[in-house]
Amino acid sequence: MKRLLACILLLAGLLIGAFFWEGHVREHVQALVTMTEQAQQALDEGDFDTVRAQLKQIDDAWDHVRDHWAMLIDHQTLDQVDETLASSQNLAKAEDAVLCDLELTRLALGIQATVDDYAFSLKNLF
Repeated sequence: MKRLLACILLLAGLLIGAFFWEGHVREHVQALVTMTEQAQQALDEGDFDTVRAQLKQIDDAWDHVRDHWAMLIDHQTLDQVDETLASSQNLAKAEDAVLCDLELTRLALGIQATVDDYAFSLKNLF
């Protein structure tokens, strides 16, 4: 009986921890997507200095988040976001507004898709 109770408590603790982890990850995703949208707004205004500064902030935030996500998320998925971010930075340096906007959109979608693919949900469990 004690073993059953211990297993139930352990399972409950894991489930509660998974929900808190998902909430934490979603907060980071929302912050990164907001920064990406701000970079796109600056790009629409033609302010490449602001775009480069925003991309630097996104890169710094992503480095912090990536370290936490690397424990649970496929590294190839994380590398795709890294590549898109690097491409966005290079296009901002080259001041190519159209392609930079495309890469920023891919970046936001890639970050959101990562969370949706690895969220703790019934869809992903079965």
